[in-house]
Amino acid sequence: MPRNARIRRTFTPQFKKDAVALLTEGRSASDVARSLGIARSLLQEVSDRIEPGPFRELERNLISPEATQADDLDLSWG
Repeated sequence: MPRNARIRRTFTPQFKKDAVALLTEGRSASDVARSLGIARSLLQEVSDRIEPGPFRELERNLISPEATQADDLDLSWG
């Protein structure tokens, strides 16, 4: 194996469900990811695939109403 090769970890479906369940219990995504030893972005991806609501709902609660109104603007590149 090359020196810089990374080993790709795999997670069972039960591990993923348990991780999402921790989110729905009200723990922060950063806290859950840290305690499980995974990246927060991986937790978000798993959450979106298993149950699209919880992670997005947490994000909505952290964003101010003014910021959500800005989402209505067309900010595309073209």
